[in-house]
Amino acid sequence: MSKPLKGIFARSRPNVDIKRDFYTMATLDGDEAEIVMYGEIVQERPRDWWTDEPLEGNYIVLDEFLEDLKLISDSKSITIRMNSVGGDAYAAIPIHNRLREIKSSVTVIVDGVAMSGGSLIMCAADTVRVNASSLIMIHKCWCRIWGGFNADELRKLAASNDAVDKAQAAIYKRKTGMSE
Repeated sequence: MSKPLKGIFARSRPNVDIKRDFYTMATLDGDEAEIVMYGEIVQERPRDWWTDEPLEGNYIVLDEFLEDLKLISDSKSITIRMNSVGGDAYAAIPIHNRLREIKSSVTVIVDGVAMSGGSLIMCAADTVRVNASSLIMIHKCWCRIWGGFNADELRKLAASNDAVDKAQAAIYKRKTGMSE
């Protein structure tokens, strides 16, 4: 369709221009969108243990990100520029899955690093471009624990980590075609 006719007959989409602390989402025109993800992926914004105030930091918060993604998910193509040290697998996996569900063509460009949960999100893309000086890191699930635990509680935690490892392996296997 020619540009003049497209302008007359095409459904007009409102521009999206979201600026969060450490990611942005914007539509570049009616068909293309860009996400810049520079930060740590978390389920919820960390809070100070003593004051309950939100902590300063480069946080990409799961619920905020998924809500904002809805606003650009009907774009024909989405480019994600990434520089993420990763974060919580329980936040990265839903972002990965949501990106896989949308009909948009998704390209990830690793500007700096795609580590841990960032590499899981990277694997949702149809096309991945990694600069020669960029880093990708994958690893088995780990967690921090504080306090006293008995053997049964530790085994339950290990089983939970094993389940996350299986989910991660499935993501990498699908993306690379390699065996687990």
